[in-house]
Amino acid sequence: MTEEELEEILLRRKRIHKGYIRIRTNQVEKRLHRVIVEHAIGRPLLFSEIVHHKDGNTLNNSPDNLEAMTRAGHSMIHKYWEKSSRRRKNKLLEYEANRDG
Repeated sequence: MTEEELEEILLRRKRIHKGYIRIRTNQVEKRLHRVIVEHAIGRPLLFSEIVHHKDGNTLNNSPDNLEAMTRAGHSMIHKYWEKSSRRRKNKLLEYEANRDG
């Protein structure tokens, strides 16, 4: 896909479905982040590949926020985020309990 083709795709009408921006290309609806990564790596993504939004914002499709990875690698990242988030929440609750007590 050339830069001009990507620019034309980005100008098309978009819709948000389940938190992801979707566009129509060649009569097929695709998630925009997948189109952008496929352009960046110069090939279609494999079925086994996932596009990860590094900042967690599925509407931020800036190329520097997107990373192609395996499904297993993606699962590991999100498990770490969940653990880390839970740990931060528990520390905050502990701090607030000690502060108020």
